[in-house]
Amino acid sequence: MRRREEGDPRTLGGYRIFAELGRGGMGRVLLAGAENGALVALKVVHPHLLDEPQFRERFRREVRASRRVAAGVHTAAVVDDGVDDDIPWFATEFFYGPTLGEALEKSGGLDERPLRHLAAGLASALDHVHGEGLVHRDLKPSNIILASSGVKVIDFGIARATDTVRETTLTGTGFLIGVPSCMAPEQVQGRTAAPASDVFSLGTMLLTAASGTNPYEREGPFPTLNAVVNERPDFGVLPAGLREAVEACQEKDPADRPRTSELAALIGAVAPTADPWPRSVRRQAARQKSAVADIVAKAGFAVDDGPTGPFFSAGRVGAEEPETVREERVPPTRVDPQAQSGPEPANDENQEDDENGEKEDVRTSSDMDGAGPAPGRDTTAAKVVAGVIGALLLVIGLVNSADGGGGGGEDDSSGAEETTSSEEKEADPYDGRPDTDTEQDSDDRETTRSPEPDPYRDAAVGDCFDNEGTETSPDLVSVSCGSGYLEVIDYHDGTTDLSRCSGDELDYSVSLSAYDRVLCLTYLGKDAAYHARTGDCVWQPDDGDWVVASSCVTGTFEVVERIEGTADGDACTDDRWLHWMRWYETAYGFLDRTLCLKFVYPDDAGYAKVNECLRIDGNYFYFDDCDRADAYVTGRTSGVDKGFCGDHGSTWWESNTVSDFSYTVCWRYL
Repeated sequence: MRRREEGDPRTLGGYRIFAELGRGGMGRVLLAGAENGALVALKVVHPHLLDEPQFRERFRREVRASRRVAAGVHTAAVVDDGVDDDIPWFATEFFYGPTLGEALEKSGGLDERPLRHLAAGLASALDHVHGEGLVHRDLKPSNIILASSGVKVIDFGIARATDTVRETTLTGTGFLIGVPSCMAPEQVQGRTAAPASDVFSLGTMLLTAASGTNPYEREGPFPTLNAVVNERPDFGVLPAGLREAVEACQEKDPADRPRTSELAALIGAVAPTADPWPRSVRRQAARQKSAVADIVAKAGFAVDDGPTGPFFSAGRVGAEEPETVREERVPPTRVDPQAQSGPEPANDENQEDDENGEKEDVRTSSDMDGAGPAPGRDTTAAKVVAGVIGALLLVIGLVNSADGGGGGGEDDSSGAEETTSSEEKEADPYDGRPDTDTEQDSDDRETTRSPEPDPYRDAAVGDCFDNEGTETSPDLVSVSCGSGYLEVIDYHDGTTDLSRCSGDELDYSVSLSAYDRVLCLTYLGKDAAYHARTGDCVWQPDDGDWVVASSCVTGTFEVVERIEGTADGDACTDDRWLHWMRWYETAYGFLDRTLCLKFVYPDDAGYAKVNECLRIDGNYFYFDDCDRADAYVTGRTSGVDKGFCGDHGSTWWESNTVSDFSYTVCWRYL
C-alpha cells in the first residue's frame, strides 16, 4: 500500500482518496472512503487507454453490466462508478486480506487444507459470474483476495473492455494487457474468451498456489505465451484429491474442460470454517488493517464497518442488514493518532487456536479501530460506572446552582477561585499543550481559552507547506496544495526522530521540537514521473504530463539512473543505454532531480551496435556471447528502410508514438 501520489485528486466521485492499493494493465486501485464511513477499492483507468476510440464505450457497458450482478459469497460487488467522467473509474467492496500473490510471497505455497478452500471458493465465484452472463477474463493472483471470510474475486467482467486495446496493440508496440502466464490458450491466440477460459485460468491459479510459482512463467512474454499454448505443467505439485480437477481445467481445447457447475463434484466437499488461511495470511491481514486504520485516522476519517462487515450504500446484497434504522452519521472529525496507532492488547476471549495449537490474536473491526466494545462483550460494569458518574455530576451541578454559580448569578463574595471540571478539560484536545493560554473574564476569574490554529501542531495528512528557510533550517508556511510545494504524507507525535518517516514518496522530513512532532513530506512535482525510481518506467501521453507506467512495456522509458540534488542532463553517466533525459528544477535546490532514461524496445535489436552478437529466437533478437550467438550486426540506421541492408538479413521496428526511435538493423549469420 502506497500513499497518495502528487497529482492524485483528493476526492473522486464523492470519495476521499487515502492510498494506492495496487496497479495493473488497466489502471490503479485506490483505497477511498465514502460519505457514510465505508471504505471502497476505487479503480481509476490509465489515461492512455482512452486513446482507443472504442474503449470508453466498452468499459461503460462492462461496468454497468457488472453493477447488475448481485454480490455473491465469493465476489466483490461494484457499488458505484464514474464511467462518463474525464478519467473513468468504478468502486467495489473493500475487503481486508492479502491477495493470493502477496500471500504466496510470504508462504511460498499453500498446504492442502487452504488450497482446497481456494479451489472451492474460485469455482463458486466463477459459477456465480458465469450464471450472470459474464466472463472474468483476467483471473490472476492480484485479483484474488484471501479474506477472513474466504476467497473474494474482484474485477469480474471488466477485462473485456480492453479487447480493442489488445487487438490493436499486439501487432503494434507489443503492448499486452493482462498477465500472459495466467491466460488461457485461446486468449493468447486471439480467440474470444468464454467461461471455459476462466476455467483454464482457475487451474493455473491452483497450480501456482500449490507450488508458489506460475507453471507457465518464462523469461520474456513470448516464451511464456508459447508455454501456455503448447506445454503441460507438472501436476505432481498438487495434493492427490485436487489433481483430477486441475488436470481437467488445464485441457488445451476449451470444449474438453469442465463447466464451473461441475467443478464442485471434482473438487469434493470442503468443510466451512471461520478462517481457512494459514497463520502467515492472518498476520498479513492484521497488519493491513492496522496500516489502513493509521492512514485514515491521520486523514481525520471515521470508518464505519457496519454491524455485519463493511457497509455500503449501493450494491450490497449478500449480507442481511438489521431491521433497525441506521443513525445518521456525524461528519468525520480529526482523530487522535496516538489513540489509533495500534490494536488494543489481546485477551483470552479474542484468541483462537491456530493449526499448530498456538494462540493466534483475532480482533474484530471494533477492536482494531478503537470503536468501542465488540459485540457480545460484557459492558454491564461500564454502564454502572457511567450511571454513578452522571449522578455525581448532577449533584455537583445542583450545589453550584444553590451557591450562585453559573451565568447571570451574583459575584462570588467568598473570592474562591472557580475550577474547571474534568469533563470540560477533556473536551479541549489541546489541554496542557504548549500553546494553551489564559485570559481574565468580567468577574476577574481565570478561564481557559482555546488556542489559535497552528499549522505545525494541527497539520494532517494532505496539508501543504512552502519552505521559506533552508534544507537544514526549515521555515514552513501553510499554503494551498499545488505543484512546487510540500505535502504531508505522514506524521509522528511524541518524537523528533526523522528516521520515523519512510516510503517511496518521502522527499523531506521536519522535526518540530516545540511540539515533539515529525512531519513527513513529499514534493509535488509538475508531474508524477518526479517520483520514479531506478527500474521504473515512465511515459508521456499525447499532450499530457509524464506518468509512471504500470509496467515496462514497449514504447515506455525505463529509468536507468536517478540523480538527486541536480537538474542537469549532463549528469547522466551511463551513455550505453541513454536515450532521453528528464530533469526537475525546484525552488528548494536540494529537491532537484534528474532522470536518465532508456527507451524500451520490443527486443535487443533496438539497442544493438555494429559488430555486436545476437541470438535469434523466432522473430526476436537477444544479446548473447558471440560463441553462442546466431548472428552479428552489420549495419544500423534510423527509421524503417527495408532496402538499406541489401543482401544482408534485416530486422526493423516502427514506433507508432515516438518516431525518433524507429530503426532498421542489418545482420549476418555467424
